[in-house]
Amino acid sequence: MKKQNKLIRGITTTLVVIMVILGVGSCEDEDFRIIPEAEKEPTISSIEPASADIGTTVTITGTDFSPAVANNKVRFGDVLATVTTASGTELTVVVPEGAVTGPISISKAGFEVEGPVFTVLPAPGVVVLSATGAAIGDTVVISGQNFGPTIAENTVEFNGTTAEITEASETELTVIVPDGATTGPLTIEAFGQIGTVEVFTIAPDIISFEPQTGIADTEVTITGTNFSSVAVNNNVTFNGVLAEVVSATTTSLTVRVPPEASSGTIAVEIEQLLSVSEIEFTTVPSISSLMPPLGSVGSEVTINGGNFGTATSDLEVFFGEIAAEIVESGVDFIIAIVPNGLEDGANNVTATLNGLTTDPTEFTVIPLVTFGFTSFEEVPTFGLNPDPDAFPAFRYPRPAGSQDPMPNIQDTDPDSQAPFVAFAGGGEELGFTAAFEAGSVSAIEDERLGVYNNTSINAEPQNFGLPFVDGQQGYVTSDLDGTLVLRFDTMTNLNSGITNAILEARVFFRETTWEDGDGIEVFYETADGLGDPILSILADDVEAIAGESVLLSVPFPTDRLQEGRLVVTFTNGAGSETASLDYIAIRGVAP
Repeated sequence: MKKQNKLIRGITTTLVVIMVILGVGSCEDEDFRIIPEAEKEPTISSIEPASADIGTTVTITGTDFSPAVANNKVRFGDVLATVTTASGTELTVVVPEGAVTGPISISKAGFEVEGPVFTVLPAPGVVVLSATGAAIGDTVVISGQNFGPTIAENTVEFNGTTAEITEASETELTVIVPDGATTGPLTIEAFGQIGTVEVFTIAPDIISFEPQTGIADTEVTITGTNFSSVAVNNNVTFNGVLAEVVSATTTSLTVRVPPEASSGTIAVEIEQLLSVSEIEFTTVPSISSLMPPLGSVGSEVTINGGNFGTATSDLEVFFGEIAAEIVESGVDFIIAIVPNGLEDGANNVTATLNGLTTDPTEFTVIPLVTFGFTSFEEVPTFGLNPDPDAFPAFRYPRPAGSQDPMPNIQDTDPDSQAPFVAFAGGGEELGFTAAFEAGSVSAIEDERLGVYNNTSINAEPQNFGLPFVDGQQGYVTSDLDGTLVLRFDTMTNLNSGITNAILEARVFFRETTWEDGDGIEVFYETADGLGDPILSILADDVEAIAGESVLLSVPFPTDRLQEGRLVVTFTNGAGSETASLDYIAIRGVAP
């Protein structure tokens, strides 16, 4: 071990001596010194672009730039810019806030050089638009600053579509919305600088729609341009009535026909910009339900549906082939009276508006029971006068005021002073008595007051345009100058369990002048008195139906469904009026 240590120490000493000798020799030889290369002054040859707005990225070309971004300091005037990339020959920098027109400079490793002048050109700025939306072909005035003073120095685009500029100044441009423009950014370029309005709305344009007719809730596809892809942003109306938009793209809308709509144009409105279809959409009326779905003749039925129009006068309702009276109607409902003449059981109901008819809906007619009636078929009548020189149809002396009231008697004697006919009924057919109460009568005159048949009334066609329909005879009054009252037998079979009760009466009025208070009224007299008339056809109401035989059907008040009797009054004044009652009845659904 001691020998090994001595050997190691000897080797080490030898190496030290050699290193000393070599070190001394190297210090004496100057060719081995390493000197760092000297930094070179950068040069600037160009800047591209040579003019731009704040925030624009520009490229500086030259020599001896530092490839390290942080080692290059670029200033626009006195304002330091951000260098984004660097190489020995190219720098990219962003024009800083506060920069003004003037030379740029670059500093690097103690060197600072000045380059060419950079012109700060502010981008066009929009202060106000004459409209934030418009239709193709409309003129829009753009007010702002930094526009080119001539048309050629400006470019205006509507979402990428170049517009025609008709006038230009440094603060105002007048442009026309170009064909093909769509909703999106409006951009203005002047001197290579671009200013932008975030969104300019182009008016929607309806090109077509399918189908062109439909019932409520029909889906209609509208094809066009510049719709909003957000469904709720499109206001679609059918002849002014707002519709539900089911789906939307910029070129297609799917909407549902509203039940309240009527035929007319379709319109699409977006942000107060409107497009109206060139052709009209035709709404077809439709029935969704009947309430109730069954009932009796004379009862009211509510027809629910849509597109029934706004005027009752334009509507028709049919039960089978029979037209029904319309009491009231709206755009989505009709209230109608089930007409007479229907067969019991199922009947189709349709509604027609301006020649367009709904699909049929089934209504079931419940048979009515007749609780009491008089058709005058069993009553002795006054017929033709056998005297060839006399008036063909018998007329009988009407009493003067001094003979009022008349006794209620049955008398068919031509010489009688009281031919007003009292009738004793039987079974369901009600008997009656008649009495005349004079008004302005001052002398006995010959008139028709009693039961006549078709033969006798047709002897005077100028007064009776139609024969009796419900049978061959009926009660006739002529030129009363007062009131004739028919009081029918007491009815004991009416009760509160009866439903759909109606009063029916077939009447005829001569076409002449009917004054206030003239006409027919029907009452139901109970222990509480006459009460209000169940049916009242006076003056203008008479004029409306004069000249034809009309079967009237009105609801019978439920509170009057008790023991009592029908009372009919014929009234007319000084004019020459003629009226007749062919049939009267109370009907309903038995409990």
